[in-house]
Amino acid sequence: MSYANLFVPTGTGNPPKTPFLPEDSIVRAAWRDASLVEDSLFNEVFWIVKDCEDPEFVKHGRDEVFAFISGGFDDPDHLNAEVELWIENDKITITNTSFVFIPAGAAHGKIKVKGVTSPVFCTRAWFEHGAPESEPAEATAAPGSYSYETNVVEKYLRADGSLPNVPQGFLKLLLWLDGAKLNGAPYMEAVWFCTPKELDTEEEPHTHEFDEFLACIGSDPENPGELGGELHFFIGGEEYALDKSFILYIPAGVPHCPMYVEWLDRPFLHFTGGRPSVLNYSGGPRS
Repeated sequence: MSYANLFVPTGTGNPPKTPFLPEDSIVRAAWRDASLVEDSLFNEVFWIVKDCEDPEFVKHGRDEVFAFISGGFDDPDHLNAEVELWIENDKITITNTSFVFIPAGAAHGKIKVKGVTSPVFCTRAWFEHGAPESEPAEATAAPGSYSYETNVVEKYLRADGSLPNVPQGFLKLLLWLDGAKLNGAPYMEAVWFCTPKELDTEEEPHTHEFDEFLACIGSDPENPGELGGELHFFIGGEEYALDKSFILYIPAGVPHCPMYVEWLDRPFLHFTGGRPSVLNYSGGPRS
């Protein structure tokens, strides 16, 4: 069985028009929903290259995570921009690389991005199945229902303090989110891949009891489809070599990994997430 259809490269599909204005403030990198891969989770990935705003204020019935990540891997913590967004009646202001967790049913939006001095990588993900449809909304929750402390993480910090077991220099850790960090939140993490990495012949494929998304996105917003390296990934016992930006949907129960980086000209962004029933910090989500 081939799993090639689970990989969605840059330029695939027909995503809706972005609500960010002006239109030239956004450079799309990748898009994926159930119209491209049946029953898959929704992701979109884009670069913010100039000051802009998304005036929409919407709600939907799925948990959502926004990621705002500095495009500069030499200074990955500082966003080099200021992002304002509202969750219900609460304004949240972000100046560092961050995940923002928006619970299902919460009205949100009215995003303003100001003071952009270098491109900002942005992704948003839904953690239940369904088409990316939202409805206009009005804020109804009492002020103070949402806050930076309850809805934002800006560090790669697991609850037990553990770190990935990988060769030194391979990763630059960005963000980690799960229910132990923010109450009710899904699992999501983001890192830079910074160097080539050899295949670990002792690493065994693993499975999850939940659907997962996994993406690798090149770090050049002027060429968003180019990964800037060659990643090899095993899924269902098949090996795939990828040199273009992509989002991969991994259904529950499908064995996957290991992965390795054959060559790399410039760091590229890697992020993954899902709705696990149990987390095992020593090895990521438990199978």
